[in-house]
Amino acid sequence: MSDDLRVSFIIIVCMCIYAGIALLCTYKPRFVKIQNNGNNMNSHKLSRESIFEDVKNIQSHHILCELPTGTGKSKIALDFLHFKNIQGKILIVVPRLVLINNWIEEFKKWGYDSYLNNVEFTTYISIVKFANKHFDIVIFDEAHHLTERAISGVETIVSTYTILLSATVTKEHKLTLKSIWPDLYVYTVRMRQA
Repeated sequence: MSDDLRVSFIIIVCMCIYAGIALLCTYKPRFVKIQNNGNNMNSHKLSRESIFEDVKNIQSHHILCELPTGTGKSKIALDFLHFKNIQGKILIVVPRLVLINNWIEEFKKWGYDSYLNNVEFTTYISIVKFANKHFDIVIFDEAHHLTERAISGVETIVSTYTILLSATVTKEHKLTLKSIWPDLYVYTVRMRQA
């Protein structure tokens, strides 16, 4: 390959990289609701606020929010517990201990730190320690991590409200969740790129 050809090739590669970076910097994902409790809905663009408006109007006390990464699942769950005026015991279940600090930061970031006195945190592995206890709300972060072992503990927990958060829940896992909470409302939003 001649030097002129190499230089031209390098210039073209650099231009492609620059164009790709510029595109990524200006990209704004659009969210489209495509399914709501198993019923196909007309697709429309959604914001975090409109997703929360949908979620807060769901009549079931047990909700699976299957939302893409970046939609603010934690914020939606916190807004929900605030909207429902939860004053009692709150349990938040995470797959890894490191996520507890993330949740504490989310409470503080959105001005809900007054709830932290009522919050208990656990992991899916340790959830059996909460068997036969009552909570006003249980929030399952990354609910696709709910294993068979954890389900045995979950089935004995009594909660007024249950919010399950995940970006990816298989059809089989949804059936398992519906066996635990027969009135589980599945609220699904998929991300559509512009």
